[in-house]
Amino acid sequence: RDNQMTKILPAKKQRGRYAFCAASDDLSKYFIFGLYYNLWEDLCFASQDYNIDLVLIPHRPESCSQELLDKLKQYDIIFVSYIREPVVNSMKKANLPLVMLDEQNADENYPLLCMDNCEVGRSAARELLEYGCRNALTIEYRNGQYKPFDLRRMGFIEEFEAGGGLVKSFVNS
Repeated sequence: RDNQMTKILPAKKQRGRYAFCAASDDLSKYFIFGLYYNLWEDLCFASQDYNIDLVLIPHRPESCSQELLDKLKQYDIIFVSYIREPVVNSMKKANLPLVMLDEQNADENYPLLCMDNCEVGRSAARELLEYGCRNALTIEYRNGQYKPFDLRRMGFIEEFEAGGGLVKSFVNS
């Protein structure tokens, strides 16, 4: 269960406090927690000597509250996944030690640690084509609002159609 995230953490003898931050709101916090829990659990397992907290960031368009920014200042590294731009910008302005976990918040001034989402989509398309599938339907929720999903979808459609398949899309915004 070795994963890339452990390469960013300091040597095991250096204990510290680390946070994994993801966005949520009152309606989605249980879904978001479930979605990120496995990734967070893998990170904890791979780095057992570390104290890693899961912090759900309010999914609002405005910046982080000062109270939340003050809370985040206690961490040595903050892993960030899909947090809206105004919120992540306020985290950057507060000079928090951020590591971006997906292209949504990518910034050349911060480390980026993510999978190749186009290749994930292409791999899924190749697998389906190999099993004889020639028709696919993509259900696009909030199209254009989450870059990793858009990249996966783009890679899938590109590879599936190049392999002779037909893709139809249902857009639900």
